[in-house]
Parts: sequence; structure tokens; C-alpha cells
Amino acid sequence: ILRDSFPYQLVLKLLTLTKSSWKDLPNSIKLGSSNDNITFARIIKLDKDLLYIIGLYLAEGYCRRNKRLNQIDISASDKEIRLNIQKIMRKIFNLKPTHITNEKIVYSSRLLYELFSNVLGCGSNAYEKRVPSLFLNLPNEKLSYILQGYFDGDGSASLSDCRVTCDSVSDGLLQDLEFILKRFGIFAKYHKYS
Repeated sequence: ILRDSFPYQLVLKLLTLTKSSWKDLPNSIKLGSSNDNITFARIIKLDKDLLYIIGLYLAEGYCRRNKRLNQIDISASDKEIRLNIQKIMRKIFNLKPTHITNEKIVYSSRLLYELFSNVLGCGSNAYEKRVPSLFLNLPNEKLSYILQGYFDGDGSASLSDCRVTCDSVSDGLLQDLEFILKRFGIFAKYHKYS
């Protein structure tokens, strides 16, 4: 009561006892976690900035967790992309990076970790990466922001012919990208190399 917050398990019990659901709770509720420095709105707008960050994460991000830390890293050697990541993360999550180099940005937050790895199911490492399955039916305009983020992070376009390329060790991510590209009428071809 002093913190004006309620444990998740208690909320679940109250919802069960009252035969209610999450939809019955006010939209103004925020989600938080002990020892975390941010709170999330219960409903996060799926706008172009969030979709772009998810695309960048799929290309160049990973999550790690230990007893004390929950971190999201996004590699970005381009200064403009690093600045854009910081601007978007501040806007959506009111979160500042805990570490920045010329190669990557690190954010420490349990909620952010849970969002990317478990709620959205983006995967924690390169082998587990997937486009969130609930995004595969988004309108093409929204999917284009995921592709923009992905290709800003890990893709390239050929100057000599009409071709884009991307690399991944995740077969699942490659299949997801192929599905999205087909929605735009773009044919995909695979090549394996070491």
C-alpha cells in the first residue's frame, strides 16, 4: 500500500476471485519490477519506433540475465543509429542506456528483458531469434518498420542489381523474414556458408 503497487500473483488471485480479466483493469495501470528503474504502461502502442527497435534487436541484439542483471544489448557501429536507438528507448520506455560504446548500446532492465525475450518471443541470442508471431499478420506498412530496423542493423542492398541480403544463424528468423518479404512480393533465396 505504501508503494501504491500490488504483486503480480495477488492481482491474478483477485482477478480469479472476482471472475475478471486483465481487460477489466484500468488502462492507466503501469507494470514495474522490484530493483528495476522503469515502469511500462499496461498497453504499449505498436508504433513505427517500437517496430523499428524490434527489427534492430532481431538483427543486432541479444538479452542476457544473471542473478543481478537483466540486459538488452543492441550492436550499432553507426553513430546515427545509436542516437536513434537512444531517442526511441527514452521516448517509449523512459530508459537511458547503462553503457554505450562505438559498437553497442546496453540497457539494464528486467521489464525490457522480459518484453523482448519472453512476452514478444524475439529470442535471447542469435540462434533463437524470431519475428514475434503475432506481428506476422500486421499490415505491410507496419511490417516495413521491422524490416527497416532489421536491414539498418544486419542487411545490405546491392547497387548493381535489385537485391537485398541479410545474414542470420537462426533458421526460424530467416523463415519469418522470407514470409514478410513475400508479403511485399519479394522472392527470397538462401545460401549457407561458414
